[in-house]
Amino acid sequence: SRRPKGPSFGQPYGPAIDAVLAGMRPRIRSAEQEWAEAPGLLAELLRHTLARRELLVRNSSRFQSLALCGLLLVRSHEESAEDPWHGERLAALALLLAESLDADWYGDWALADAHARCWMQIGNARRFAADPVGAERAFRAAEAYLREGTGDWEEQARLAAYRTGKVRT
Repeated sequence: SRRPKGPSFGQPYGPAIDAVLAGMRPRIRSAEQEWAEAPGLLAELLRHTLARRELLVRNSSRFQSLALCGLLLVRSHEESAEDPWHGERLAALALLLAESLDADWYGDWALADAHARCWMQIGNARRFAADPVGAERAFRAAEAYLREGTGDWEEQARLAAYRTGKVRT
């Protein structure tokens, strides 16, 4: 079969793709390192008092990591059913951490999604604490952040699941 000739056919794209990938390698390596360090940082952070945790996530660049924020939310989710107050404190700490992250590095959209996930988890903890008004306020905050975020349908589905209480614990 004949291939049409023109600017979009027959061009060697390999070098262009290689150049894009080469430019992304430092970010990829940084993300891998961030995820590798996050479990140790979480363990270290949780050894401190609540006030000290807040100070560390606000002021120490070591703890300013989107991966750590995600692990705090996982821990919050795990704890919310048994101890909603503690689950909410962990989600609030994750929110404080998300507010401290560098938008130039992570991107505004990704950070909006992270804020939304924090508010979803705060709402979930409040739902477990039998505070439907507080839970709905948190879910509305999550909804507002999702409008600013990536538009990921999974985030929208997660919010719907939290609102209806159909999230596995």
